[in-house]
Amino acid sequence: MKKNMLFGSTLSHSLSPEIHEYIYNIIGYDSTYELAEFKENELQKYIEKLSKFDINANVTIPYKEKVLPYLDFLDETAQIIGSVNTIKSENGRLFGYNTDYYGLSETLKHYNISGKAFLILGYGGAAKAVIQYLIDNNAEKVFVATRKKELHRKLIDNEQTKLCENIQAKSYESTQIKSYIDKQIKSYENAQIKSCGISEKIEFISYSDIANISGFGIINTTPIGMHPNIRSCPVSPCVFKNFKFALDLIYMPMRTSFLISAENAGLTGINGLKMLVYQAIKAIEIWTGIEMSISQKSDIFTHFDSKFSVISKIKGDLDLTKNPIFIIGLPGSGKTTLGKSLSKKLDFDFIDLDDYIESKTNMRISEIFLLGESKFRKIEKVSLREVSTAESTVISTGGGVVVTPENRELLSKKPNVIYIDRSCEDILSDVNLQNRPLLKDNPNRIYKIYKERKGYYSSLCDYKIINDGSINDLVENTLKALVSKEEN
Repeated sequence: MKKNMLFGSTLSHSLSPEIHEYIYNIIGYDSTYELAEFKENELQKYIEKLSKFDINANVTIPYKEKVLPYLDFLDETAQIIGSVNTIKSENGRLFGYNTDYYGLSETLKHYNISGKAFLILGYGGAAKAVIQYLIDNNAEKVFVATRKKELHRKLIDNEQTKLCENIQAKSYESTQIKSYIDKQIKSYENAQIKSCGISEKIEFISYSDIANISGFGIINTTPIGMHPNIRSCPVSPCVFKNFKFALDLIYMPMRTSFLISAENAGLTGINGLKMLVYQAIKAIEIWTGIEMSISQKSDIFTHFDSKFSVISKIKGDLDLTKNPIFIIGLPGSGKTTLGKSLSKKLDFDFIDLDDYIESKTNMRISEIFLLGESKFRKIEKVSLREVSTAESTVISTGGGVVVTPENRELLSKKPNVIYIDRSCEDILSDVNLQNRPLLKDNPNRIYKIYKERKGYYSSLCDYKIINDGSINDLVENTLKALVSKEEN
């Protein structure tokens, strides 16, 4: 089985594993896709692992430029842009590619770029792919807003020279590899010729100059607007009146504050999901040698566009960033399992109320119950109130949280309470109840507990979800319920 990885410094919210695994299944590619999250001082170690164990990799922030000196070959696009997001390992050598460019071309292919001016926010690896695409498609002017405009003005004139020096400085032992690198340098020289005339079309500006810029499109390549700062926008809303089109490379949330402001100003807005999916498709084609059909690629994108639109609608339209999602139900019904999976899908924080109580008291739940159930319920009541104001959070409660009147009053005023309904028979057959204080000595007591609490669960919930299948089914049914209620 082949092994592929994603290099980055912060990857916990990445959608790439899900996208890659889906595509692997479609084309019959036997491979895993793992996240490799590490600090910059570990980069060389991970690069060496690629060549040693024949592992391919995608590269994201902040390593798209930092990997360049370690690679044996760069394709022409990567050379011109000076940024790599895809590495293919073959016979101990590392080949670098930029598939962001391809993803961007699929995103913007229906827009006429020629003769138009654009404003780009940020100047990282992704921004360089955007700049190159706009120049290649005859944009008249590209303004790049950066906080280090003088430094970047100098860099754009020197980057390709530095890239060539990195290539020439690589060591090689055999005549075969020497010839290989000589060809690479020649390829670089051709790319350098192609890049002549680019710099005069690019003007670096500071953010204070943005209000004076107008053009066809404004493109955000910064991470401003991503979780957890989803209400942040890199520019003032008044800036958008100077443009007709807005692209945000952020894909989750799908409607960022940047895009919402743009749409409110009458602009056409596009998120970065298509770029993400198509750059992944191109990376997989490079790794496998399998060329997917146009219809296959379109179907793959449609699948994820539909799926993530559901998540985006929940996060945007239900305003769950202000009101936590509470999960209630019997012990063993799947509250914690759903809570963890749902929070990951929504890019929310997760709180297990029992874990919160144990951390707060430095005692296990079973130890607190030895002091009496009433003692535990008092602690639980205070703890529920403490976490109830958390934003962008899924909260899994204890099975008995509903027996306390004050808790029922609190939950009745919350707009997003999910009741997981699972049969007592399934719980008894599938769940180890030895760590459940009220059930460990008499598991069949769950029937009595269900009879006592089912009315509370049903009356307090906004959504009732039957748990009689897989965790994936449970998550998907929950997401659909959240969306359908809002639409109704």
